[in-house]
Amino acid sequence: MLAAALFIVLAFALSWLWYSVTGHVFDYTAPSTLTHPFWLIVIAQFIGAAGEEIGWRCFLQPALQTRMGSFPASMIVGLLWGAWHIGVFAEGWAYAALFMLSAVSISVLLGELLRGLRGGQLLISASVHALINLGMLLWLNEEDGSQLAMGTLAFADTIAAIAAICLLRVRAANRRASGKLTL
Repeated sequence: MLAAALFIVLAFALSWLWYSVTGHVFDYTAPSTLTHPFWLIVIAQFIGAAGEEIGWRCFLQPALQTRMGSFPASMIVGLLWGAWHIGVFAEGWAYAALFMLSAVSISVLLGELLRGLRGGQLLISASVHALINLGMLLWLNEEDGSQLAMGTLAFADTIAAIAAICLLRVRAANRRASGKLTL
């Protein structure tokens, strides 16, 4: 769970860094200015994310993974998950393509984090999903169709997914190697 939170922090830190370097300002929305109490939004986001993740990460991902491996399954689930959010296509093809890149990247990140896990998939995937949604709500104005916001997050998510693949696979290889040495 800590690794998932660190990769979310990495994605938003990279987004903030890009905004800072390019002279843009994060469109921060204070939770107190939202139309509903923030605690209620957090609960609703988690419930909604959990509802989706039951299908994506608890059913479809494992089913595909047994047939084709973690990475291809994550890519397919990410494409389907992105297309599931059909409303993004109303913002235009460029915005939708960036959203799809973000969805696939997050799906790959979750695929790596959940690979080989024996339980906890729903808690981790729903938490990541909800935290990303909340981060977008509070720090990015992507809801108004901002290609800058969606593009920045999509590329930050891609970098975080690549980092996850590299770090988690190196860690797993080190564990296997140390296990072989102790036998």
